[in-house]
Amino acid sequence: MDVSIIIVNYNTLKMTKECIDTIFKYTNGLHFEVILVDNASEDGSKDFFGKDDRVTYIYSEQNLGFGRANNLGYEKSNGRYIFLLNSDTLLIENSVLHFFHFMEKFSSDFKIGACGCILVDINLQQIHSYGYFPSVRMIFKDFLVYSKKILRIKKGINEQLVFNENGSIDVDYITGADLFLRKEYIENLSTFFESDYFMYYEETDLQYRMAVQGYKRCIINNTKIIHLEGGSLNTQEFKKKSVFKFYNTMLPSMYLFLNKNYKPIRKLTYLFAFNLLVFPKILLKKMTFEERIKLISLNFKKK
Repeated sequence: MDVSIIIVNYNTLKMTKECIDTIFKYTNGLHFEVILVDNASEDGSKDFFGKDDRVTYIYSEQNLGFGRANNLGYEKSNGRYIFLLNSDTLLIENSVLHFFHFMEKFSSDFKIGACGCILVDINLQQIHSYGYFPSVRMIFKDFLVYSKKILRIKKGINEQLVFNENGSIDVDYITGADLFLRKEYIENLSTFFESDYFMYYEETDLQYRMAVQGYKRCIINNTKIIHLEGGSLNTQEFKKKSVFKFYNTMLPSMYLFLNKNYKPIRKLTYLFAFNLLVFPKILLKKMTFEERIKLISLNFKKK
């Protein structure tokens, strides 16, 4: 088996079906399997996908979150490569084969552990596809971009990607929406996804551990995938309905990442910059006075 494609579903029957349909429409030229892990959906997904012969269906009696659900799929995988694909994505070409060929050609020589591609929205405009590990440098860079937007200065806001002769560019981490991994390298880590995370920072933690082992992560430029911007977790609605709930979930994961992976001085330096330049912006977002107090309390307790 060449590739095991793992998808996590949580109450997104229609969206997940459309994602799977595009996989089978466009993917050819290699042997692959689709493993669908269901996080206790209650929208008819169990009856529908339990009868879908195209997928290996795993139903969890509880919502395990992103990382632990992918761990279930990983345990059942047979492929030499693992492709984590969000249920709110749509393939528009044979992206799986592009990833496969890239890793077969360059993974061993350059010790590449994972690759992804530029994600686009439904209008094919580039959206968030990769990120950087938490650092003081990135806080100041983001603050500079934020300041330029406030002052309506357009110059230097958009990052320009420069791909190498292999058609790739190294990044700190690839978003979990389309993460193509070499299984052999993953098995050299202590675990796949750490079970302490429920939502947010799982893929950051995984790829930080890969970086420690010397495995590169990169974005390739010869394929694109549509990402419906968080639809699999209703992220956009989640943020709109309650800014507090979003940060109340995200911040503990950030602190967990820092505590697990950074030495005390590096962690404290980052948190100093975070509290100086980032946390005040969070408190200015739309939420009640009580919710602001709770986030402030959470911010100091988690350190």
